[in-house]
Amino acid sequence: TVRREYWERALEAFQKSACQLYNNISPSKDHWLSAGSGLSGCPYNLIFLQKELRVELWISRGVTDENKYLFDLLSQSKQDIEHTFGAELEWMRLDEKKSCRIQFSTKADGFNKETWPQAVAWHLEQMTKLEKALKGPLQKAAEAMKQKNFD
Repeated sequence: TVRREYWERALEAFQKSACQLYNNISPSKDHWLSAGSGLSGCPYNLIFLQKELRVELWISRGVTDENKYLFDLLSQSKQDIEHTFGAELEWMRLDEKKSCRIQFSTKADGFNKETWPQAVAWHLEQMTKLEKALKGPLQKAAEAMKQKNFD
């Protein structure tokens, strides 16, 4: 119930913002909320944990090789992406796993409701920046995926 209540507040803030990613997303009891990035199997996630808040692009298509290829394509634009985002991101290729992640996180006191207004504002600001930073590179990567017959 704590997570659902947090997501209700967060989604309300997103509805009133320029970030349209979560407009058709419902609150959940999970610690994450996913929204499409325009590339199948690669959602944007908001993460709400007891000690951490995170925004991420989760590269989780059906085939490991596609995920690693896509991650490597995006990492070629790392400098531009991070410049647009305004900070260094964590680039997690996760070679031992099927999926990859590009994320930005901060420490939080997630179950302290008094901190939620700041947490919601943080999620909104960081996801807005992440989508802006990754939108162009993701579109280019999607084209490259098609040429490689991955899509």
